[in-house]
Amino acid sequence: MKKNKSLLIIGTGYYTLGDEKNLGSILSSTIQWLKEEKINFKNFKLNFLIKDKKKLRKKHNLIKKHISYFKQKLDYSFILPKQINNNYDACIIATPEEYHYFYSNIILKKKIPIYCVKPFGQKLLECKKIIKLSKKNKTPVYVEFHKRFDKANLSIGNTISKNLNLNYQIVINYSQPSNIPNINFAKWAHKTNPFQFLAPHYLDLINLWFKPKKYILKAEAIRKKNREKRIYEAVTVLLKFKKNKKTILVTINCNWMEPLNFFQKSRQNIEVITNKFHIYSDQAFRGMSIYDNKGYKEPNNYFTFFNKNNFSGYAYKSFKAFFDKIYLNSNNNNLARLDDYIFTSDVIERVNKEI
Repeated sequence: MKKNKSLLIIGTGYYTLGDEKNLGSILSSTIQWLKEEKINFKNFKLNFLIKDKKKLRKKHNLIKKHISYFKQKLDYSFILPKQINNNYDACIIATPEEYHYFYSNIILKKKIPIYCVKPFGQKLLECKKIIKLSKKNKTPVYVEFHKRFDKANLSIGNTISKNLNLNYQIVINYSQPSNIPNINFAKWAHKTNPFQFLAPHYLDLINLWFKPKKYILKAEAIRKKNREKRIYEAVTVLLKFKKNKKTILVTINCNWMEPLNFFQKSRQNIEVITNKFHIYSDQAFRGMSIYDNKGYKEPNNYFTFFNKNNFSGYAYKSFKAFFDKIYLNSNNNNLARLDDYIFTSDVIERVNKEI
């Protein structure tokens, strides 16, 4: 690896920096990777794009919280949009989804490799334009589909790959508390919906496992009573397609309807049914319960701080794969290129038209 490297991170929200109670997955993964690879922190510069200078103090404090937890020094700075140049080795885009295409277009023109959180953009045409620009500039764009790195999903995928001569019924449930649109995504909840925001990871898995070419789609939704904004509570989607002349039925239920006292930020599960086997996978709790002075919780021990001062799990594996590819020139077939996102983008666009 070249002596001095840099990373641009666009988006300083919860997934990047966390909040007063929790650390962010992106910054934690970055620091953990630097530690594991024994890279001198002085030779790695982090640059955070920020549009509102009024939030600088808060963002500084959140970064310092990570530095304190990991007991590591960090060379970082904040830049404004007009200061973006082509001196960065890589870029992570973790903004609200309406800005993914906008920033990807800017960054790709500077020939900087991109790792963008899901969903990529809001329209299939945007996705195709970025793919075209990526190929023209010979600069890769990857989508951060971390569920590809989850042991349970790897196991399910392995089982399916050995049994593609069967009919399948697959049911996916993904739900979050009803205050999500009003608090967490208050500024942009009306520009998305539970399916568009929650389903991309699972659509990616369906594409990874079956590679559907043609499919039938039906979608139904429940909207909240709001005259000013179009906010959805729940979306249910049915996909039907053929694989090796066998029928695959996939039902995906996504909602922001759980009660406010729901003790986790999300509940997720996937069920795969055939006449040969039946798989049920809890994608949120993983059988780990903790009772302490703060109460009761069931954390996902594959997506958390499992050991002291270390970040582990498939969120970390996802970012590690990207860092290894860009900075160490390693090969990782699990990374999702933007071409892999075509199916997901097409489904989301068709669902949005139906609901």
